[in-house]
Amino acid sequence: MDRNFAATKSGAGSNKLDKSPTPTLADYQAQWAKIHNDTIRQIKQAQGMQTQLQRVIRRRY
Repeated sequence: MDRNFAATKSGAGSNKLDKSPTPTLADYQAQWAKIHNDTIRQIKQAQGMQTQLQRVIRRRY
């Protein structure tokens, strides 16, 4: 384990993270759902750009 992490968790030094509530399973699920949705959106956007590029290339050749 990282020494800095262990020192922080043992109470040596206080920061904003120490005072925040522990994330719940629902928090993690919501975070992963957002990541998933963002990834799907980016893939679709990239596929659309690829299609547009292919159309432009076909017109020129």
